[in-house]
Amino acid sequence: MYTTVKDRQSLFDIALITAGSIAAAFDLAADNGLSVTDELKPNMELTMPSVIISEVANHYRINNLSPATALDLADDYPEGIEYWRVHYDFAVS
Repeated sequence: MYTTVKDRQSLFDIALITAGSIAAAFDLAADNGLSVTDELKPNMELTMPSVIISEVANHYRINNLSPATALDLADDYPEGIEYWRVHYDFAVS
């Protein structure tokens, strides 16, 4: 069985959707020659280790939910004093 990655999905998102648990991300990574922290590309096809039907995976399937929680580090971060951190973004003297 294969699944196709959508924009900004991580292995943890795919594991949650297909197996109902983020623990399956480690099997997904191993079966696809990836690290759990690798950035996935949209339309990438991943081999699924096995079909696991759980209440959580069934909920995502029935409601057509597709979480995509990966961060795009190229995005601009919010600016302004409410987002700054002392000794990281500015120094206090």
